Amino acid sequence: MVERGLTRPQPAAQILSLALLTILLARIHFIGLLIVAGPLIWMLAGNPRHLSVIFRLVVRLRWFFLSILVLYTWFTPALPGEPLQGGISSLMPGLIAGSERILALVIIVGYAGLLLLFSSRDEIIGGIYTLLTPMKWLGIEPERLAVRLGLVLGYVPEFEAMQKQAADDPNHQENQPAWLDRLTRLYQAAESGDVSTGREQETGSINLPHKVSVGMMDILLPGTLLVLLVYV
Repeated sequence: MVERGLTRPQPAAQILSLALLTILLARIHFIGLLIVAGPLIWMLAGNPRHLSVIFRLVVRLRWFFLSILVLYTWFTPALPGEPLQGGISSLMPGLIAGSERILALVIIVGYAGLLLLFSSRDEIIGGIYTLLTPMKWLGIEPERLAVRLGLVLGYVPEFEAMQKQAADDPNHQENQPAWLDRLTRLYQAAESGDVSTGREQETGSINLPHKVSVGMMDILLPGTLLVLLVYV
């Protein structure tokens, strides 16, 4: 785990920065996207394991990316002032716009994947709880939201393991009712916040931060993104 301080912001600052980055990427084009992708490429270049994880996340979204490209290509009009022509030239504006949006989504997936790889479950929950704390003024309990999120995150690995086991099982059709019933019970437990399903030891306790120390990077990173949002 990377030490905090000057090199790594608090989880709340990282989550806030990811949200601001998502908004920023929706406004910029190829050159800006390539600049934003630079740190991501640098972080992944020296770690093949993290690169393989991000690559699998991107591959899972391949059909979503393809649908975006088709929609942009089909519905994006020709450039203003240019006559409508057939062939590839009339599709170029849509292809370019769709490719930009796909690149932006790939960058978001990459940074989000690194956030999950470098942060523990408790850190992510604590960061979200910190960001939701002001909602107490609206009568919303951030503690309950954080605990529910922790339960859901605790069950996600088991969901994936069960799905993989079912896919690899040669007797998948015969065993389908059993694992579907178990999957349903896990989902209901995560949704209701009930941990009486025998997984208390795996889920563990969730420690919510009561006091957060703010460092230089906690202000500098989201602050820089906020300034870019104002001027881009």
